Amino acid sequence: MSSAWHRLSGHNRSVKVLSSNTRIKTLSGLFLEHPKTIFPGDVCLFEMVAYGNSYNEMENPDGRSEKLYLGDCFVAPLGNRESGHYISGHVPAEGLAVTANTEMNILSNGGIVGLLDCAPDYLGPTARVRLVGRLADAQGPLNTIDRGGTVDSPSFHSPIVLVAGSGANIGKTTFMGSLVHELSLLTNHIAAAKITGTGCLEDMVEYRDAGASIALDFPDSGLPSTYMEWSVVGPHLWYLLDRVTAEADLTILEAGGDIIWGNGPEILQTKEFRRALRRIVFIPGEPMAALGARQLFHRWAIESKVTWIVPPFLNPDTFARRMKQLGFSNAVCDSRSNDDITTLATSLMTEGQ
Repeated sequence: MSSAWHRLSGHNRSVKVLSSNTRIKTLSGLFLEHPKTIFPGDVCLFEMVAYGNSYNEMENPDGRSEKLYLGDCFVAPLGNRESGHYISGHVPAEGLAVTANTEMNILSNGGIVGLLDCAPDYLGPTARVRLVGRLADAQGPLNTIDRGGTVDSPSFHSPIVLVAGSGANIGKTTFMGSLVHELSLLTNHIAAAKITGTGCLEDMVEYRDAGASIALDFPDSGLPSTYMEWSVVGPHLWYLLDRVTAEADLTILEAGGDIIWGNGPEILQTKEFRRALRRIVFIPGEPMAALGARQLFHRWAIESKVTWIVPPFLNPDTFARRMKQLGFSNAVCDSRSNDDITTLATSLMTEGQ
């Protein structure tokens, strides 16, 4: 599928990509302005000025990544990222002063741009871009956070299951897909959402392919990522969860990255969330990580049952024996075993009935 080029009032060149995190599919009614200060959530126009070792492409509103060439223009929101595995970067909460040559970096494939704080040596610096201007409409500057939905207090219309882990790249999203698929064989009303980390449509596509009747993540409520103050993140997440749980028999949530960051602890320590929480499904990188997670859950006074998942790259037999030695009496679920996942799905559907 070829790239769909866009035109923006006040800009004489075509725009190649509207990043998925903007959650917009057209530039109709929008124009370009040139502010003195820009803020997290501002939707801006950028020009690609230098390739990086990573993030030389941008995910579009259909969930497909498009390669960016030097000189290409694209639209993306400003935001923060604090990945424990990949990139960290930010935009000051008080705003960033704009000059005639303000340059920033692409912080995520889903479309977050900010000041690069750290790129691990194995990744190297990310693609560098030049700020062209900020998008606005008749209401004023286009800011995803300001325009996003919020509610003051959480409400949940279905029980929830939280899939979490001790870090990135341990198989959470893949396992989510397998679990959602098994649950979709038991009911037509399984909802799925990602609630912490960095926004990306790719995960939502996987949830939908697996059989979720609805799949949302926090950019659907205006948050490019959840690496901001809880006072900002909380009301947007409660709006998201009110929507995603509305017509579900069971809602499966994924916490991106590790459970200790991106406002994961704040979510888990909210009493309304705990009341709706049917189960925690936790993927530790190794048995010792499970020990640390169990201590955290105890410190946070979480009483929900926990199912421990063997990551796809570990030996399920030796993993289970090590878990038993560490005092985990309940059985573990092998992420590669269809039988184990089927059994887990059945227990999640019948629990509490």
